[in-house]
Amino acid sequence: MWAPINILNQIPDKNFLIKKSNFYINSNYFIKFLWCFIFMKKELQRNNISLLFVLNGINFSRFSNYVGISQNLLPFNKRELLKLLNKPFFLLKLILIRYLQLYSYKKSDGFIFLNSYAQSIFKSLSSSNSKTIVIPHGVNRQEIPVKVNFDLSNQINILSISPIEKYKNYNVIIPALKKFNDNNNRKIHLTIIGSYESGYSQLKKIIRRLNLESFVHFKGRLAHNDVIKILHKYDFFIFSSSCENFPITLLEAAAANVPILCSNIQPMPEILNNNAIFFNPYDSNSIYKSFDKITNLNQISLMLNNARKALNKYNWNVTTIKTFNFLNKFTRGK
Repeated sequence: MWAPINILNQIPDKNFLIKKSNFYINSNYFIKFLWCFIFMKKELQRNNISLLFVLNGINFSRFSNYVGISQNLLPFNKRELLKLLNKPFFLLKLILIRYLQLYSYKKSDGFIFLNSYAQSIFKSLSSSNSKTIVIPHGVNRQEIPVKVNFDLSNQINILSISPIEKYKNYNVIIPALKKFNDNNNRKIHLTIIGSYESGYSQLKKIIRRLNLESFVHFKGRLAHNDVIKILHKYDFFIFSSSCENFPITLLEAAAANVPILCSNIQPMPEILNNNAIFFNPYDSNSIYKSFDKITNLNQISLMLNNARKALNKYNWNVTTIKTFNFLNKFTRGK
């Protein structure tokens, strides 16, 4: 495994795993690119590598036998790209990533997708003879405390976990929250866990303008182990992103037995098998209507039961076995 030192340090040592790094990999993107393009092929050959597994879906190495994986759909979302016209360098970067991923997909021996929606996007944009497969990520259910009691007699506590980027659509949630609180005795309190990114300053202005400072709580970015330990303490989980590939936080919320209010844009309905209260993330009124449904406890109970059943297909052991079985098909000399 070739990776920067800070990544390798997070991966447990195993007898079957050889970790490799160098000055170039730990440098900036341009130097990484030069090393991959000029030297990596020889490095792979020197280490008798028969198959390269490219985790970002882009192969710069000129090593011909490789399998890629799609983990970023933002470069393929035209609506979100148009919002970045005021950030030309970032937009250009995403357009370049889009081209390079499609080119790598076309030239690959095989390609892994995390859901059928992502697979359909690539197949519609580029013809390729490479073999493809859908292998979703998993969730460690045994690590996540489960919610047992539901009490909506007082305030309604809703949790969201996402970096505060514009395509997460927090600015659309807030007016819906305002409308709900103005028309109900039980008030919604929204807690947001995530780093403060490009959408933060605008979001704070909206919250101040609507006098919602006491109803929206920012926790910043928290360690993953801390997040999964508090999921079950909330009444609902909301996910309003309009562009994702495979948000594991959805699976973690379902594993915690927390009802989910979710964006209706794919692949979210596919991942949750439609076991959520869905809304249009671009429409505050749609989100408000989803808030109105959260007091229907019979519907919530049925949704949770179905969501727990749907979780059975998201298992890291199954993901690992399917991934290596797929990779083994392309190993030279087999």
